[in-house]
Amino acid sequence: MLRLEDADVFYGKAQALGGVSIEVREGEVVGLVGRNGAGKSTILKTLMGLLTPTRGRRIHKGEDITSLPPQKISRRGVAFVPENRQIFPNLTVEENLRLAGVMHKPGFWTYDRACGLFPRLRERARSNGSSLSGGEQQMLSIARALMTNPTVLMLDEPSEGLAPLVVRDVRDAIVEIHRQGMAILLVEQKVAIPMSIGQRIYVVDHGTVGWSGTTAEFAADRAAIENKLAI
Repeated sequence: MLRLEDADVFYGKAQALGGVSIEVREGEVVGLVGRNGAGKSTILKTLMGLLTPTRGRRIHKGEDITSLPPQKISRRGVAFVPENRQIFPNLTVEENLRLAGVMHKPGFWTYDRACGLFPRLRERARSNGSSLSGGEQQMLSIARALMTNPTVLMLDEPSEGLAPLVVRDVRDAIVEIHRQGMAILLVEQKVAIPMSIGQRIYVVDHGTVGWSGTTAEFAADRAAIENKLAI
């Protein structure tokens, strides 16, 4: 579904990724884990077209999309929920959601289904984004991405800074999204959520892939991997 091949990425003169290759296959959940600053968010931004690799390619459904801008990648079916959520603070919850679907083809995820996934959003439908709690903003950011009806959903630290009960709700929502057949690339610093719902895991370390394998393989050798890569 979505692949990064041997990618080098720089911020100015500072290299952020070196020879990174990852892939998300149809209908699977893939975890990207690693400590802060390892390059996890940079991988998602590169896949979304917000950063351009100086070497390597990004591939979607077998086609080279390295030269495409983010809006065209989005219309191909790739959605990105950024770490800082980036909702529109002066628009209501309903406006945030309906706006997301304007330039995309209709599909399974409608306004009613998005609110069904997160009932709290229906309750706050007329509230501006700026008045929402952190957990509500995260729900809105995920629901807004779903309104584009993607085939691949990328989530950057969706549990960060949330209360345990909200983390549970977000995790349950990710499980339901996956149950509907969507491929998911999930970035987390901690491995608990990727281990509980993912099929495969990549460990990112200093801008490279330090380890990759199935969730079962990670669980079997977790202590050695975490000790080696300091996650």
